[in-house]
Amino acid sequence: MSLLVLIFALLVGAVLQSVLPSPGWLGHAPFPMLLGLVLYYALLGTRSQTLWAALLAGLVSDALELVPLGYTSVAYLLAGLAARHFREVVMARQWTTHLLFGAAAHAGTTALCFVLLLQSDRPAL
Repeated sequence: MSLLVLIFALLVGAVLQSVLPSPGWLGHAPFPMLLGLVLYYALLGTRSQTLWAALLAGLVSDALELVPLGYTSVAYLLAGLAARHFREVVMARQWTTHLLFGAAAHAGTTALCFVLLLQSDRPAL
């Protein structure tokens, strides 16, 4: 049942990420709804839920963007495992924790995808 909830949440997150208008002050980058789901499962779910969420959210995110399949999954897996590593020392149900982890994870996943795109000789920008 929890896998069905995860799949439904990923579908809703993908729709919101593609439909919400991108603000100009973010450089017209979409809001990272799918990364937020990965961080939610990393901070409040089990390890298997975190891994499934990262893998599926990365594949959905790659399918929505012009990125080869699997690049964002690797970045989301690393972000989810890093957030999961620190979940015992932070207050997981505070909005400031989610804000801090979200900002750090989004910066890290963007940088990692940029490096992976540079290594594969694909257009990086």
